[in-house]
Amino acid sequence: MPSRRSAAPPVTIKPYAGSGEAGYGQNGPFSDSSKIGYDGDYYRIKVLQARFEKTVDLIDCTGEFTGNLTGSPILNPVYKSSSMPRGRVSFTGHVPDGEAVGFANLGNNDGTRNTIDCEFHLGIGDRDPAGVSAPRSNVLKFRAVIESMVIDWNLDNPYIGISITGIVTGSEASLVGTTDESPILESVSTHTG
Repeated sequence: MPSRRSAAPPVTIKPYAGSGEAGYGQNGPFSDSSKIGYDGDYYRIKVLQARFEKTVDLIDCTGEFTGNLTGSPILNPVYKSSSMPRGRVSFTGHVPDGEAVGFANLGNNDGTRNTIDCEFHLGIGDRDPAGVSAPRSNVLKFRAVIESMVIDWNLDNPYIGISITGIVTGSEASLVGTTDESPILESVSTHTG
């Protein structure tokens, strides 16, 4: 009996390796202006895996009755989303070279290296949902405070592993000229690489 194929459209976005796009080159998927990446000024990592999380607090708005103080008892809970989304980012990869990876910058509270602004080229798609044939480029923009760095050293491995985790702070909106207060902004445009 032949198997049934999924009716879903094919996946058309692929991870960005860091070449062929102006502003995303020797830093890997990070913009060359980012302070983190293969050639980052503050934190150096050759990213092989990244994770972006965005959450929002929920408020329990469940009342006791359908009316103010009268009516039928409310049996199901009612939740509303607060307007304060939170974000977290983590990057795992290799120590790229013999330069410092940024341990000295962790916990630097003089205001110059505490908060970093980043652009991460998430991927390139063959087309957008509207059917435009030009490749589409997806970029995540955020402002983060790095909270931890872990280096994994193993004599049996040909490379030294590193992971960097941070909490997204405030909004990156001021850098892109919008009023969006999302901690992680998503920008989609025609790919020019």
